[in-house]
Amino acid sequence: FTYSEGTGTLLPGFKPSPQVLGVYWPDNAPGMGFAFGSQKDIRYKAADEGWLTSDTLLNQAYATKYTTNMSARISLEPFTGFKIEINFDRTFARNHTEFFRADSLGVFDSYSEKDAGSFSMSYITWGTAFNVDYDTSFSPAFEKMKASRLEIANRLADDNPNSGDITVYDSLTQQYFPLGYGPNSQDVLVSSFLAAYGNRNPNDIYLGYFPRIPLPNWRITYDGLTKIPFMAKVFRSATLSHSYRSIYTISSFQSN
Repeated sequence: FTYSEGTGTLLPGFKPSPQVLGVYWPDNAPGMGFAFGSQKDIRYKAADEGWLTSDTLLNQAYATKYTTNMSARISLEPFTGFKIEINFDRTFARNHTEFFRADSLGVFDSYSEKDAGSFSMSYITWGTAFNVDYDTSFSPAFEKMKASRLEIANRLADDNPNSGDITVYDSLTQQYFPLGYGPNSQDVLVSSFLAAYGNRNPNDIYLGYFPRIPLPNWRITYDGLTKIPFMAKVFRSATLSHSYRSIYTISSFQSN
């Protein structure tokens, strides 16, 4: 099992000149915590202490980053030659940027906040992978995804204290959806997709883009066939293998 986490902060407009250990010691700026990797937000303290430029034309963004990478592997050999490897993977990256600068009165504030990143996780879609009628292109999983949307929308609305009890009629589905959670809402579609193609109950599926627990993928191999006498006469080596890999990926996301 391995887990790694990376964090970082970029604070533009910093005026004091770093000395030993990256700190300007007469003012203790930006402080030992920041110099040794603390991710505590020190922007307003830095502004109050006069460490940041008050130039209104500062155009470099304040930025923070956060990344996690988790992987696990289980290796089993129930009997000689028969090997099973089970793998779990999950990666997440989020970069936050905003412009933190002074206005004409010297008051610091944030402008144009934005989060962007990516996500990837091992998942299981085995139950629906082959459930397609290729003659008619009919996909039961896709139909299940569409049918799950109303249930997912109602769950999202129930979890949102600001949603209220207002519903909107959708002429295409001929159903009433909660206000803000229509059949084509991104929040609704993502959870409906995970429930349908993962062959899971929409009442229990995680509501969100980034599930916390990765699901297993696997690889199975057996190389003991040549131990059978008549097989050994025909083949010098023979290996049977089966592997399954399914990845749920958000290649990029952006939110303000």
